[in-house]
Parts: sequence; C-alpha cells; structure tokens
Amino acid sequence: MDSGESILIKADNLTASDPIVDLHIADTRLANRDVCHEYSQCLLDAVLSSASGGRRSSPPPAASVLPADPEGIVQLARDAGDHSLLVVRANAIAHHFSLEVVCAPSPPPPPSAATSAAAEQQGPEAQQRRRRVYARLLQADIRLIVTSGMRDVQKGFTPKDWLSSSGSAWMNEKQLLNFLTKLQRLRVLVTALSEGDLKDCAESLGYTSLAAQRAWAAAVTAPARLKRDGLTLQPGQLDNCASYREEMVRSGYPAHMVVYGGVTSGAPQQLLDFPLDAGEAILRAYLDLFSSDVTAALFVRAVEFRRSDAAWSCVAVGVPPPLPSRESGGAAAAAGDAAVPGM
Repeated sequence: MDSGESILIKADNLTASDPIVDLHIADTRLANRDVCHEYSQCLLDAVLSSASGGRRSSPPPAASVLPADPEGIVQLARDAGDHSLLVVRANAIAHHFSLEVVCAPSPPPPPSAATSAAAEQQGPEAQQRRRRVYARLLQADIRLIVTSGMRDVQKGFTPKDWLSSSGSAWMNEKQLLNFLTKLQRLRVLVTALSEGDLKDCAESLGYTSLAAQRAWAAAVTAPARLKRDGLTLQPGQLDNCASYREEMVRSGYPAHMVVYGGVTSGAPQQLLDFPLDAGEAILRAYLDLFSSDVTAALFVRAVEFRRSDAAWSCVAVGVPPPLPSRESGGAAAAAGDAAVPGM
C-alpha cells in the first residue's frame, strides 16, 4: 500500500458512519504508526480528544488489571458505553492492542405467550439492557525486513494495513468471547513460563530477587541497548520449530528455545532458554490471536513484568458519535442505531 493517501476500507457491516476509521483517515500519522504501544496510546488520545471537541484537558482514565474472565472483559467495555474502545496493554507479551466494542439492540423475539410473560416479568429496563455485542481488533506491528532463505520478507503492518485487511472484520459476541478465551490461554502459558524456566534463567545469571530480575529485563529491552545489541530468538518462527526440534534431537541436545543478546554487536550471549514445546505453544497462540510472529522481546518482557499489575492492564473509554457532515446535515445523528453493525 502507499504511504497514507488511500482511503481505508470500511467494515462491510457498518452501514453508516465509522468514527474510528474516520480518525485514521483524518490523521495519516495515526494510520501509519506501526509501533504497537505508540499506536494504542495515540488512538486512545484521539478518541478522548474527539469526545471533547479536540480540547481535552483532563487526564486519561487510570488503567485497571485486565480481568481473567472473558465475560468480565466484555462487561468493562459495556460499562464504558454502547460504543467503546478497550485498550489492552499486554506488557507481559510485549504487545498493546485495542478492541472496539459496539452494543446494538437485539431484535424483538417472535410474539408468543411465553415471551410476553417473560417480558412483563423483566420489565422495560431489563429488556433495554439486552444487547448484541460486536467487536473488532485494532492493532499495529512494527514493520521489519526479515531474511527468509534466499529472499527478504517484510513483516509487520500499520493500522491502515490492518483496517484494510480481513483481520479487522467484526466479531459477534461468540467470536469475541472465543478471542478473549484464547487470550487468557496465552496469558496462562506466559505466566507459567515466567514463573518457571524464565525465572530460573534470570537466577542463573545472578539475579535472585524479583526486583533484580525485573530491573535486568528492563535494561535488556531498553531502546539504546536493543539498538546496540539486539535480541534474537532461536527458532524465530513457528514454521521452523519442527525442523529445529529434529536437528536438536539428532545432535543429542534437548529441544530448547533460546533468546540471545549481543548478536548485533558481535558479542552474543545466551540470556534465556526454555523447552521448545513451551515456546512453540506461545508462538502458536500469539500467531492465532494477532496474525504476527512473536519476537524475542516477549520472553524478556515476561520476566520484567512477572507478578506486576502492569503485566496485563486495560483502559475502557466511550467512543463519541460522529459529527453530522455538511452533506448529510443531521442525517447521521438521526440514523442512531443504523450506524452499528448488523442494523
């Protein structure tokens, strides 16, 4: 795709306005920002600014720990309004992303004596709370040129690329809960590894306390050190795990995944190693969720944020309705629920 002049593709089931896409169209820097945590923060700022007419002066809402229960995560989004943005700061996996969540009125059930009686028992407020939930994933992945075999391959994507792809398709509530269940499984896998093999690796390097291990990991991923030394994961891609395992077994070595530092500066040092089966499960789960490959930074961040409330946190805010355009006058505002998926 070009550098930011193309019009983003709207989701097929948004039949009227799309305020999140409109924010990306209005700001090409937002649409082309490929560092995930920078993009998530800029998107949050853009939503908050649009809610106050571009004159936001109050601080952003405080982050809370991301619930483990998928239903609890959906409820957080519901509490922020019928159209909300849930920003997830998954520091333990070195990835920030957002879920745009829309709650639309459910269609009335077919009339019958049973449904009429149930409606009378529930009352109008309970009926009003019944909503269909839709969501889409919003994210970025830093663009890199990776050598694969005899050719260079571009990895990563901008928000603009993502919104123009099938990856940003709207999920219904069942699909959303499935996504969040998979996210919780990844969370469990990473937590177990950080409390086991990764902790042991840090201790073997002389960092015996939790505070010392966190400080060491933070230093390893500091921008200046990353630029100087780099981080390398071996094997670095899910597709290479099977052949790597065969090679290790054939050579008489345990099948372990390894994180190296210092390869870029010519002074490689093994930092972390752990069973390949555990690493492969994380690579597979991450790829399934985010359509991108894990980097070595994930495993170092898992050490840095072990037992930290900031390991998995989130912020939920309401998304304001779009302003009526000159051409449509008040039509967009009058459309109301026509702007939400499936209506």
